[in-house]
Amino acid sequence: MKPTNKLHFLSNLEHYLSMDHSHWSETIPAKEFDKDKRILMKQLRATQWSSKMQFRRKIRSPRDVSDLVRDTGNHILIWMDEEHCITSKKLPKSVPYSSKFRKSTANIDFGERSVFIYGVSEKIVAESIHFLLCLKQEGETDVRIGTSYIHGTDPVVPTIFLTPQFLCDYKKANPRRRLILGRGCYFTDEQAIVLASHPEPLDIGVECVFENEGRAFIQTLSQRTTDFGTLSLLNESRGYPTFRYFLQVMNEIPNIVLHTNSLVFKNSVHLPMSSIARHVQYDVWSHTAFNEMEHFTIVPRAFTLRFLIWVPSRFHTLFLHASDRLQDLRIFYNSTYPPSLEQLEELLNALDKNQNLYRLELGCLAVLQSCWDNLLNVIGSHKSLRSLVFWIESESDLLQVQNLVSLSRKKCQLDISFKSHSPKESLLDDAHAIIEPVCLQNRGNALTRHPDRSEMSKEDSFEYDW
Repeated sequence: MKPTNKLHFLSNLEHYLSMDHSHWSETIPAKEFDKDKRILMKQLRATQWSSKMQFRRKIRSPRDVSDLVRDTGNHILIWMDEEHCITSKKLPKSVPYSSKFRKSTANIDFGERSVFIYGVSEKIVAESIHFLLCLKQEGETDVRIGTSYIHGTDPVVPTIFLTPQFLCDYKKANPRRRLILGRGCYFTDEQAIVLASHPEPLDIGVECVFENEGRAFIQTLSQRTTDFGTLSLLNESRGYPTFRYFLQVMNEIPNIVLHTNSLVFKNSVHLPMSSIARHVQYDVWSHTAFNEMEHFTIVPRAFTLRFLIWVPSRFHTLFLHASDRLQDLRIFYNSTYPPSLEQLEELLNALDKNQNLYRLELGCLAVLQSCWDNLLNVIGSHKSLRSLVFWIESESDLLQVQNLVSLSRKKCQLDISFKSHSPKESLLDDAHAIIEPVCLQNRGNALTRHPDRSEMSKEDSFEYDW
């Protein structure tokens, strides 16, 4: 090795060893700013909140979302390369919209932090969207793209990132995280077909705009013979033509799990019950919209009902009256606004009446305490029930869990499990430790008998976990 090359190698090695490898970016000294960076820094310093902005550059790729957000502080702008950068806040108005790095933009909300992407072209930004959305993320249930969007001011998100390869990469990295497509996204018919025809089940929230009112998207969905996954119609969608068109044809789309809420259906609160979706999750926020509600029929076999605040009395009565053909029923009450004793009695009567029920999920246990013994009696006399899930939120719920041991011994074909939103992980461990020995014994006994094919076909139908 020549002396000059050796000195250069040693210099680079010394620089590498001196780097802080807990960070994936490093500060750019002001003396290394090129013309574009000098101009952008001057524009940023013209606004108070961005006057302390620091420039950093990527020295390696972030390993996951936690690694990504570790370096994206409030006054940090990171150059991913010479053609695009990311920051945790929108660029201020002191950076002109005609700026070189505002040619294309997008924002991604990871829950723990938002990231704004700025680049010189749609292609560059779309490639960055693909990379960032496909970073692994633990803990978060959804990620949003294009939600921080001002119509008429911000450019739309470059949706050319939505390709079959992206959907495969995203599904592989975050198989249980919902992708919410925000109002800043505009999808062409071709892109809509790619989304609706993806072979693996997805979990997609729709707040976006589709070309031609989303007819290509909905038509492709309606022609599917395999499961699309979950499609969430959220409140923000109400004003868009895609949503209005979907309301007209939702009864024609069978192979989806539909997630929606009562705010979306203010003037047609009965519509989710008439959907032919494989599973419907309906979140109830308001009670006034249900006051004049008439009797209805529940079409789907599987239904999740979540009372996020109050329990509208008329709707509660009508829903349980119509629930006698459901095979999968999941009901969640809010412990701050619990159901009345009369409403709990309605629940018990409905469960006793529905002898087709295969899976039952109830939450939370604290709400059910006043009718606990009667509930266990109803479940104990049920003939078709095979799966029972309770949501627990505190250690006091473990006293009720103890009572499930005798039920499990009596109903050896009944699989009992628990879920929780509590950050205390030991809570679920304690609950399962109480019931698991009996359940394991029951499963062992079940291996000695021949399986019922009708039960197996039912079990295959209910694969969704909210």
